[in-house]
Amino acid sequence: MKTPSAYVLLGSLRMAHRGARPRAPLFYRESMAVTYYLFARRWSDLWEKPFVYGPMYGVLLYGVMNYIVVPLSAANPGSRNLLWVLLSIAVHALLIGTPCAVFARRAMLASRVPVSQVL
Repeated sequence: MKTPSAYVLLGSLRMAHRGARPRAPLFYRESMAVTYYLFARRWSDLWEKPFVYGPMYGVLLYGVMNYIVVPLSAANPGSRNLLWVLLSIAVHALLIGTPCAVFARRAMLASRVPVSQVL
């Protein structure tokens, strides 16, 4: 018996084999990272302390997605099981918000390197 995640993986592999790409998740990830980067350009603390503000950004994204985006879409509301909600918040904080902050930091540091050091 295949698990639901196996169906998702197999579906993604079939789409990739046919040359198609799932575009929505890629758009969401990129827009989340670009948004953090744009705010980090304005407020330097965001890129100077990525392990402080990254998790906060992830929690903010969890709130926006679950209380604004999902209710406005045709998607089913997520589980209200406390364990599920807490794990979802942890995933958004650690696996979404923190990488956005770390990559924004790397981009900011790379943009501050003199051209003579890059060449």
